[in-house]
Amino acid sequence: MLKPFLTTCTLAIAVAMTGCAATESLQTSPNASQKESIGLYNRNWIATHINGVEIKSNDLSGKRPAIQFDAKGKRFFGADGCNQIQGTFESQGSILRLGPIASTMMACIGKDNSALSRQYANALASTTNYELKGHELKFMDASGKVLVSFVTVIQPLP
Repeated sequence: MLKPFLTTCTLAIAVAMTGCAATESLQTSPNASQKESIGLYNRNWIATHINGVEIKSNDLSGKRPAIQFDAKGKRFFGADGCNQIQGTFESQGSILRLGPIASTMMACIGKDNSALSRQYANALASTTNYELKGHELKFMDASGKVLVSFVTVIQPLP
C-alpha cells in the first residue's frame, strides 16, 4: 500500500517539475502580483531556515525539507527531511493557507530528523502569508514572523 502511494507522489512531483518552463513562457500579463504567483508555482523550493535556525541536510540521506506548488490542482508536494508530504493549499495575493498534510511514515535516519520533521510540519500548519523575492520564498504567520525560508534555482529559458 505504501509503494503505490510513493510511486504516485514521485510521478506527481516529476509532472509538476516538467511543467515549469512551459508555464513561465506563457506568462504575458504585466500584473506584478500575478507574476509573483507564477513564480511560486512549479518550482522546487528548498528550505534553508526554520524559525530562524539554519537547516543542514541529513548527513546520511542528504535530504532537506522542500516544497512544490501545483497551481492547476491547488496541491503541494515535497519532503520534510525524512518523509514525503503532500496536501492542498489556497492562495490569493500574499495569503497562503496549507491544508492538512499527508505524510509517508518512513523511519528517519539520525536523531535530529524527527525533530526537524515536526518543526517543519508545525511551521507549514502555521503559515498564513508568503513573500517572494527573486530566488527566495518566505512563509510567515499572522504576526509576520518568518517561519520557513526557502531558495530555488531558477533555470534560464532556452
